[in-house]
Amino acid sequence: MQHRTLYAHVVAPSKISADDVVDVAERLVDADGLGALSVRRLAGELGVSRQIVYTHFSGMHDVLNALHVRSGQQLTTSVEGLSEPSGTDERLVAAAHGYVASARERPAMFELAFGQPVPGYIPSAATTAALRAVFQEHIVGLIDEWSQANGTSLRRAAIVERTRLFWSAIHGLVTLERAGHATLDETDALIDQMIVSLMSGWRAAE
Repeated sequence: MQHRTLYAHVVAPSKISADDVVDVAERLVDADGLGALSVRRLAGELGVSRQIVYTHFSGMHDVLNALHVRSGQQLTTSVEGLSEPSGTDERLVAAAHGYVASARERPAMFELAFGQPVPGYIPSAATTAALRAVFQEHIVGLIDEWSQANGTSLRRAAIVERTRLFWSAIHGLVTLERAGHATLDETDALIDQMIVSLMSGWRAAE
């Protein structure tokens, strides 16, 4: 079967880096799904021998670990760089919609972060810890900003608890949508209602 080449740059084999391999793997996942990944396909996209891929990764399990962490980075990026002012209600609502939009735009990467779509693949403990750290650093910071802007200085444990509520609400709605239990419009409306309800509850608790 003839595959289209997704790698846009011609790089000497000696210059291929681990990041180059993961970049191509990410493009393959976005274009053709997780089933497209193989060492042979990665090497073909890069225009190198399979040994070059093995220079950086012991096999597909290691490549998937790297992609797993990237999937988390991708989602956390979706709740950053927002135009809404820090600490505002609008920023939390926009962040929630950004998360959902990211999951919709790159479903295979989203599935890699939270499901087990590749038979036999289980993330390493280090990979899971790295993904958790990425989410906690960025999403916890978002909730902490909102809490401080609304006159509350909470202990770290309380901020983390609020973050889990926020994240669980968004993630649950995305999961329901992906399972066909809600349309895109319904999910968007529910996100607005859910985040407003969370903020109202947090204010009432002060």
